[in-house]
Amino acid sequence: MSRYESSGSSVQTEIEKIFPPENTRLYTRYFTEIMIFCFVIGTDLGSVFKVVGKEETTIAELKDMIYEKNMNDFKDKKIDANKLNLWLVDIPYDTNNSKLSTLQSRRDMDKENIIIQELGGKKLSPVDDIGDIFTSNSKNIRIIVQPPATTASVYTEKNIDAIIGL
Repeated sequence: MSRYESSGSSVQTEIEKIFPPENTRLYTRYFTEIMIFCFVIGTDLGSVFKVVGKEETTIAELKDMIYEKNMNDFKDKKIDANKLNLWLVDIPYDTNNSKLSTLQSRRDMDKENIIIQELGGKKLSPVDDIGDIFTSNSKNIRIIVQPPATTASVYTEKNIDAIIGL
């Protein structure tokens, strides 16, 4: 019998002694990368972009990654990463479908009921891990990024006086 043949204990059992399943799960959780395609409301559909995170990356950290990818757009509008709302969706990007058409045509995409009802969106919590939400890579749009509504600046009497030089 060769030394590679079974002699009462399998190679699998020996590997499991060295690398127990709970350690293997921990290892894969911290080193498995997940690819997520995102779309920012108010941008062109051609500006869909990819972010890559580890399974233990939180939604709060994902917001930071998305902010970094779109820094110029968000900085110009004075939007902070923690103010972004992220919505879980599953919209095929490579085929015509009603959800993709909605993304292209709706001008009121900033309304949450549109995201929920027409796109099947589910608002994500900043404390969740992406590994608990995304179990596999996909080339579909998986995240809709909803920037906060911009508000008009409110000028006080003092600000107005300073502006007109009084």
